[in-house]
Amino acid sequence: LTVGPLLGSFITEPAAMTICALLLLERFYKLQPSMMLRYATLGLLFVNISVGGTLSHFAAPPVVMVATAWKWDMSFMFFNFGWKAIIGILFANILFFAVFSRELLGLKPRDEGKNEPARIPLYITAVHLLTIGWTVLNAHSPALVIFGLLFFLAFVVATDRHQYAIALRPPMLVGFFLAALVIHGGCQKWWISPVLSGLGEYQLMFGAMALTAVNDNAAITYLAT
Repeated sequence: LTVGPLLGSFITEPAAMTICALLLLERFYKLQPSMMLRYATLGLLFVNISVGGTLSHFAAPPVVMVATAWKWDMSFMFFNFGWKAIIGILFANILFFAVFSRELLGLKPRDEGKNEPARIPLYITAVHLLTIGWTVLNAHSPALVIFGLLFFLAFVVATDRHQYAIALRPPMLVGFFLAALVIHGGCQKWWISPVLSGLGEYQLMFGAMALTAVNDNAAITYLAT
């Protein structure tokens, strides 16, 4: 609920939403918390994901659409939005823990020590993280990105006993979605920039909230299916 949403600034918000939801399913919801705690946790995840993508200019779809036209870079995003998002996420999580602390501290695994999954070697996790970092750093060099992808696929095949089966369809769909946003945003900047510039502070805030809600609804639909 803290680190996962902030990763949305680097691996895209839909990817962070999927990873965090799967982790909550495996580590938290299997402990059978109350319905109120379940819904509160899910709502907190959605809120944190919505603001956690503002540390960079290339991950959150609403930011991607205007970053090029308005010349927003990584430093601009972090110093104008990112640090505030971090404080907001930490404050929301602390408040959440204060409200549900008694129940959270009382949650325990039922069959502790039974059917524990095999531990993943550290070098497997390290290669996964390095691959993500390689892709982000070379995002504007297609040849290097494809090289990293081919290396990663070969690595997964060579270490298949420690890997899940790779499903290429979801990331390809997300890639096409983000590519369409970049193309669409570039073609529409002639009108979207003047319109957004002419909005007042409150109008811009509510418009951004509506756009974020649309993006989150898409992720929720994907998780539900």
